[in-house]
Amino acid sequence: MKETRVYVIDAQHIEIFDMDEEPYIDLCETFGKVYSLKGFQEAFNRDEIDSCTSFIRFIEVEVIDE
Repeated sequence: MKETRVYVIDAQHIEIFDMDEEPYIDLCETFGKVYSLKGFQEAFNRDEIDSCTSFIRFIEVEVIDE
């Protein structure tokens, strides 16, 4: 099953413009945040994400049902 996730990272000091998808995902999982679409909506609306300094990517990933 596939799901769209939102990968967010504060990019004030990181050059990620041309970064490939896999390294970007790894970076967000280590130093940033990963949201479901609903979770991102809630965090954004609560001002938990600084839209001035954050980079985001919407990436469709394979999700394993457990």
